[in-house]
Amino acid sequence: LNAALAAIKGFSTTILDESFMTGPADLLRAIEDPERYGSGYIRNQLATWIPFYSTLSQTNRAIDPFMRDAKSISDALKSHVPGLSETLMPRVDIWGNPIPNPQSVLPGVLAIYMKNVHTDPVNIALANLGMGPAALPRNFMGVTLSDQQYYDYARIAGQLAKSRMDAVVRSPYWARMSPPVQREVVTATIKFARESARGMMKGKYPSLINQAYKNKITKFNTVTPLDEQP
Repeated sequence: LNAALAAIKGFSTTILDESFMTGPADLLRAIEDPERYGSGYIRNQLATWIPFYSTLSQTNRAIDPFMRDAKSISDALKSHVPGLSETLMPRVDIWGNPIPNPQSVLPGVLAIYMKNVHTDPVNIALANLGMGPAALPRNFMGVTLSDQQYYDYARIAGQLAKSRMDAVVRSPYWARMSPPVQREVVTATIKFARESARGMMKGKYPSLINQAYKNKITKFNTVTPLDEQP
């Protein structure tokens, strides 16, 4: 029973990327884990104060094909306004795929997405293990990524991880592994994929390396030497 509950919890909180559970569930999560979910819940609630919010939100959900990555209060407001929501980058799932808007004009896309989520061998394997990749940090080598950079990072890392996990789970050796060994393999595989993604990001955005170097120099210069401290 405990294993089944762990699998269900792992699947619902990681594979579905919490994109299709709203309302009371969001409030409960914010109460149980305010550090992780509190700010997001507040952003979403503040968005409801927009005049004609309901009409704007319904209209936007009907025309915007993707859910949007809202990381601030202003982003949360934009994500509900037609024309402004598409200025935000799409949210991506743990495998780097843009998440369809449940109420968009592309219900077929949503149906395909959900079918893939529920029937994919890798998703099923992770659900059975009660595992799921954590979200990538927006800080890269000490540099805060732009929205476009983070979107690229999440897509590259997610797709690399999925490609490697596909090979692992479909191999004849996977079923022979014990659950503890499977967990170690999953952790190592995703870690390697993310390290590869970081290398690709350095090639795609050389400015990140330059900025990281400048930040280190600035930090070094602002540290008072021990022999000069009072």
